[in-house]
Amino acid sequence: MKKDDSTIIDQKSGNEIIQWTDSDKHDQHLYFTSPSVTDDDQYLVIISERKGKPDLFCIDRGTSEISQITDSKGLLKSYTYPQGGEVGLSKASPFLDSKNKILYWIEDDCLWKKDLASNEAPKEVACLPKGWLTGYTHVSSDGKKICVPCTDPNAFTEEDKTQHDQLKNVPIIMLNEGYKTKIIVVDIESETCSAEVELPFWVTHVQFDPNDPEKILCNSEGSLPSTARREYPYWGRIWLVNTDGSYRRLFEQEEGEYVNHENWFRSGEGIVYHGKYDQTFFKKAGYYGMIAFNKFVRKFFSRQKLDVMFDHFVAARDRNGKQLFSIKVNHPISHAVAGTKGENFVTDSRDGNIYGYREVHNDFNKSLICHHGSSLSFQDAHPHPRVTKNGNSIIFTSDKNGSCNVYEVKLKETI
Repeated sequence: MKKDDSTIIDQKSGNEIIQWTDSDKHDQHLYFTSPSVTDDDQYLVIISERKGKPDLFCIDRGTSEISQITDSKGLLKSYTYPQGGEVGLSKASPFLDSKNKILYWIEDDCLWKKDLASNEAPKEVACLPKGWLTGYTHVSSDGKKICVPCTDPNAFTEEDKTQHDQLKNVPIIMLNEGYKTKIIVVDIESETCSAEVELPFWVTHVQFDPNDPEKILCNSEGSLPSTARREYPYWGRIWLVNTDGSYRRLFEQEEGEYVNHENWFRSGEGIVYHGKYDQTFFKKAGYYGMIAFNKFVRKFFSRQKLDVMFDHFVAARDRNGKQLFSIKVNHPISHAVAGTKGENFVTDSRDGNIYGYREVHNDFNKSLICHHGSSLSFQDAHPHPRVTKNGNSIIFTSDKNGSCNVYEVKLKETI
């Protein structure tokens, strides 16, 4: 397939940016909790709709040649993509074992894998509960296990036309009706399910502890509507699960404290996340009062103007819940993502930029990495920055030129 790539210089930072794809269809790299580039820098994996439906493609970073990996039947209905069908590719599901160059994904009701260094065809690994809705997957650091969240389809309704509809409706339905999410752990070598943990809330993000494949970091998705009741075990976004079925909150989340997009530091010594505190007016109004007020003011104010009503922060905690740091930032954050060194991290901001934060003597030096320019108006357009294995570049997605494409910004200093 023809080459797409070109090189530009970011006008704000002076950093070099490679535009890996140039499609008028949606192209995106994998979700930020998965690598998109192999550890040896040979391959870059993307999701593209250039053939009229979502499929996985592999770019040779030396020749820029693009190879098609899957030939799906379309879009599979799953988390963030409620308008999919009963068959097809789950766009949320791909995960790259970057060390071993093996790509995993969910197609129809099955988990598949492909060795990028081999000419062999993709192979089915395991069957999943038929019709259950899946989320983001994750492979253990030793490459031996993959975990998949699967949620009872009865928690979803035909009224869920968008991801935001799901976030509003699904947690309440699960709370009222007792539906479960199963975290299925597949032993990759034997192709069998080695563990199946059931949780009484909606899980969409799962990540193995880098130092212990028996422990999994997960979320309670869309938890705020149900947690207005502050009922255990629904209150709080971030959870730790053991493959023996036990689970606990990482920490006690405060009223009016919104947290999101938890992910491990590469060392496994902590979990970084971002969030915001609502201001005094909203605290007094309560959650449902805030939602009602938001619906009113959004008719007259942009999302960016509404962001000034919150105090935005990035924080980290160890696996026992002890806070490692919490810093206020002066820009609204979409994601805070671990770097490769210590407690370094990067953020993609709704002000249109990607920033780097390097830890120096218990403080953080902030630097502008590049202008991502994305509209952030839908899931595929989110930059979802991911630092490559060597820490010298960041992969991100942007629709700044009208359609989603995949970019890589080269760093002058590792992060």
